[in-house]
Amino acid sequence: MTKYEVIFKDIRKKIENGTFPVNAKLPTEPELGDQYKVSRITVKKAIDQLVAEGLVIKRRGAGTFVKGLSEQEGRLSPQINGLFNAIDKSKIKSEIILFEIIPAGQEVAGKLNILADDFVYHIIRYRYGEPNWHTLDFCYMPILLIPGLKKEHLYGSIYEYIEKTLRLRI
Repeated sequence: MTKYEVIFKDIRKKIENGTFPVNAKLPTEPELGDQYKVSRITVKKAIDQLVAEGLVIKRRGAGTFVKGLSEQEGRLSPQINGLFNAIDKSKIKSEIILFEIIPAGQEVAGKLNILADDFVYHIIRYRYGEPNWHTLDFCYMPILLIPGLKKEHLYGSIYEYIEKTLRLRI
């Protein structure tokens, strides 16, 4: 296991067991470097992994904070997930109505627990399939947490891209 993985797992464990509670500010990268006796770059890599997993958020000029999401917030509802899994995915079609990158703004930032000037993907898709199934998806996704999303990913499952390509937990 690499040094950054050891740090990542240790901090994740501390978040999970409440040593670092919701909204707590983590020590700075130099402080963590001293604590773990590693370079700042190694600490940054561990923190970036925590950001990618949605456990912490970096606020420019303020520090890194434990995200305030409850266990179920930000996850797919079991009912929606069950409905989607009950449908033959090979028969689902998607039309991309809108795919743009915009600043989050106050309302979206508040819901995603990010800063108003952080950038998000703004996505609107019309999805349909048989028998008589259709839905209109409106979503905002933080670029910091979901890097590299492209229009081609929107024709399939965005969540599959997040889980299989980015190897993030939803």
